[in-house]
Amino acid sequence: MLTGNVSVAYVGHLESGKRHPSDKLIPKLAGALDLDKRELFFLANPATKVFLVEGSKPNRHSAWDVFSQDVRVRQLHNITRDEMEILFRVALMGEVRSAQDFLFVLNTIRHALQR
Repeated sequence: MLTGNVSVAYVGHLESGKRHPSDKLIPKLAGALDLDKRELFFLANPATKVFLVEGSKPNRHSAWDVFSQDVRVRQLHNITRDEMEILFRVALMGEVRSAQDFLFVLNTIRHALQR
């Protein structure tokens, strides 16, 4: 059962594809539906799976390490701490192929939030 303020109408929008669940709602939905959180994220955001490499061996410097330590890129793109936190969560889902992919993910998130 979902807890919190999730209306029946909102769930209907999720089911019809008119809305996408937030990163805070995905774990709640996964629990209510007895699904894996990661798999539910990919079901809600299928285009993101292309950026992950399954079964890859950890590199000495992961794409997240390269991206998160590049102060110049963060300043150039005005990346906030909240956005870095979101991108860190993306990095936890699997290995991202390159540091530039984080910029794509960030711009996609920013575009989606502009409404």
